[in-house]
Amino acid sequence: MTEKSKLQLNLLENAYDYLNSSLEYVVRAKTTDAQRLWKFAILHIAFCIELMLKERLRRAHELLIYATIDKFKPITRETKTAPWNIIVERIKYVMGNRFEEIDAGRLALAQRLRNQILHYDVELEFPTVYQDFSNLLNLVRELHKEIRESEEETLHQHVDHELLEEESALSEAFIEDIVHFNGIFMSKELRDDILDEQKQVKLLIDGEEYFRITFGSTDEWIDIDTNYSIYPCHDCAVIKGQIHLLGCDMERCPRCKEQLLSCGCNYEYLEPT
Repeated sequence: MTEKSKLQLNLLENAYDYLNSSLEYVVRAKTTDAQRLWKFAILHIAFCIELMLKERLRRAHELLIYATIDKFKPITRETKTAPWNIIVERIKYVMGNRFEEIDAGRLALAQRLRNQILHYDVELEFPTVYQDFSNLLNLVRELHKEIRESEEETLHQHVDHELLEEESALSEAFIEDIVHFNGIFMSKELRDDILDEQKQVKLLIDGEEYFRITFGSTDEWIDIDTNYSIYPCHDCAVIKGQIHLLGCDMERCPRCKEQLLSCGCNYEYLEPT
């Protein structure tokens, strides 16, 4: 009779395990040119981030990782932990300004990519996915600083030896390809696209010129909470007062005031004078 065994990992060990498996998928995706493996790399680093956030909450108070904490109930292995959105709100209270400093839109990026892969058609662009991964890996590095046992402990110590070269390459990619712009971390390419788009202030629709509606203006989505524009656009990362990237699902048509992406008005760029 085969002797039974059991795998046991605590929150932090599980987080580092997902970090290593995400790096393994990156290496395999690059060496075999199997692009579908990138979805597993993104998912696993998102899982790593979620577990690190839970560990940070647990250290503040062990009950903070659970979904329902306002009514007494014995904690068991079946007790549900808090979902992503609740974890993020709680971590804001626990970490304060430090959270805003290290996050800068990256938790939203991780959540968006994870949800897209798990719940929708998968659509990953290259090399954007590599830049996104390096961005999220840097967030992991910053979160590690919040939960490490000493200042001498580095993330390298938790990365498998055969993956250290790739981890270092991704760190270099973050330095070379990622910038802090509009209050968040993004690729240099996206920043340049946003800056270039600001020159395209008008659209030509059926022979008439119209000024484009900027993010957060009174003409844009006036039927929803106006506080939405205190954060960058969820789809194209512009901030209040900036013109959306063409094709963004938040831009409104300046003629019919419906969603430009689907309104049916025949528009074209009007070259800047």
